[in-house]
Amino acid sequence: MYAELYLWNGNVDSLIRVLQRLEALNLASGPTLRGYGIRLEELRSIVNVTILERMLMREQTDYWRLIRQRDALDNANRNEVV
Repeated sequence: MYAELYLWNGNVDSLIRVLQRLEALNLASGPTLRGYGIRLEELRSIVNVTILERMLMREQTDYWRLIRQRDALDNANRNEVV
């Protein structure tokens, strides 16, 4: 998931740079190309938030599971020592 998110953001950056170069060449009107760039940034942001929210939920689930495992191991080790 991390690699895909990295690729997604990199590709959107590339598209925005292409739009900026096209604007510099005066091949289309500036406001139109700038508008497309803003839409791309908005889309990137929406996708990032959606993916990161899911990643956060998974990480939190893993975190609590691992805490319970560590606590169980600590308790087992404590009982062996006594």
